[in-house]
Amino acid sequence: MIHSLLPFLAILGLTGPDRHYYDAPVSMSDSVVCIPLHTSAPGRLKAEARMTMRGSGRSGSWSMSLIPVAGTDTLSVSLYNLTIGYGDDIVDRVCTGMTVTCGGHILMTGEAEGFSPEKDAYNTISIELASDGRTLTLSGGARTLGRVGEITLPQAIDVGEVSVSAVGRGVLSMFCVESETDPQVALSTDLDLGEVRRIISDSSAADPAVGFWNYFDRNNDPVYARPGGRYRLAVIPSGEVAGAFDILYIGGAEILADRWNGAGPRLKGRLIPAEFAGHYDLEWIDSEFRPISRDIHATVDASGALLTLSFPSLHTVMRFAKEQIVD
Repeated sequence: MIHSLLPFLAILGLTGPDRHYYDAPVSMSDSVVCIPLHTSAPGRLKAEARMTMRGSGRSGSWSMSLIPVAGTDTLSVSLYNLTIGYGDDIVDRVCTGMTVTCGGHILMTGEAEGFSPEKDAYNTISIELASDGRTLTLSGGARTLGRVGEITLPQAIDVGEVSVSAVGRGVLSMFCVESETDPQVALSTDLDLGEVRRIISDSSAADPAVGFWNYFDRNNDPVYARPGGRYRLAVIPSGEVAGAFDILYIGGAEILADRWNGAGPRLKGRLIPAEFAGHYDLEWIDSEFRPISRDIHATVDASGALLTLSFPSLHTVMRFAKEQIVD
């Protein structure tokens, strides 16, 4: 049976960056445009917009904002013309100013180098929010993107949409938002170890794969792959796919152990029964949260004591011994 991994990855949101473009160019006049986010477990976020202000004199400005799902701590990055001098038009210097605010509090303000204050000049703002929701990297400029700086926000922001607003008249030539799912969140379950144990106790007769499995041994060529640890796994009936079984990570990670541990059982893969008893198509998330989608399978031996996960293209086989549950 050939089974596509894509539905599994789509459920998790691990099919790659979710990228959306606003239909540009668009003329704006004291107006706002928005791109809502559709990522169920937002991680890294990058937003970029390019705009020119026209006919607004020195008073025109535009902003890009990260609007939270809840609360009022909107983060805004604004560009505007800034006059530096003493009120004498001959001496005054006009440049581009940038102000960053969060929840109405100013985090950064001043002259922004690399931006153009000239009439009809296009400037770009690029905002990247790390998966922690607090680390903000700003870039931008008129001709090339230069790094403006990095800001640590007072608290994490859970972004629900990104907007671009104009004060005065302008033309938005490009507006794009790219978000990636945080795999640690996407792979989390609502189960604790006690609930997993109860499910296994109630379902163990459903299939020999159901149960707790402890790392037993491996046959591995390190040139092609390295095991992520000596895993302890649990296999339970899937709550998403009828007839399938979810593989849960319980412990034993050695690679990125700090990201796998400490949040209860995480989804590690899925078994889909094949036409032959004890044989399964395998879906797997590796130690670095990357999906493996081709030519992998699993078997449970006739005694029901050994679970074998096979990755032929990676020259790797891992075996797990079933743990006896003692009531």
